[in-house]
Amino acid sequence: MLPPASVVVLALLSTSTIAVVDRGLTGRLSQFFDLSFVLVCIVAALAVRRSGLFTVGVLPPLLMGGVFAVFTVVDPGTLTADHLAFASTVLTGLAHHAAALVAGHASAVTIAVARGAAGSDERRGSARGRARRRSDGTP
Repeated sequence: MLPPASVVVLALLSTSTIAVVDRGLTGRLSQFFDLSFVLVCIVAALAVRRSGLFTVGVLPPLLMGGVFAVFTVVDPGTLTADHLAFASTVLTGLAHHAAALVAGHASAVTIAVARGAAGSDERRGSARGRARRRSDGTP
């Protein structure tokens, strides 16, 4: 399991690389970017330590927004053909890729909740085992 900061950096590097490659191959951000983004969100939620589950729960919108903000500065034509203001370009990009954002965010939150619940069950089970051993007189 990786620390939350490492997962954020790896997710950012992965998503940025995927976006650059997709832009280079197709001239825009296609469904390849969308599917890859969802996969990055799932892997991040599975790879982070339990202490970082909140981080991966809020990561997908920030990740996509950050990548789109960089693309807006570097190459605004990637997200929209119109020459819009910075915020409008980023929001247009988010709107065009909303399905991937929702799917990635929902997947990450679902995995984080499931891992958190599994962790609390494990802690409860180990506490019961300690209590049972104490009542039996075993250390």
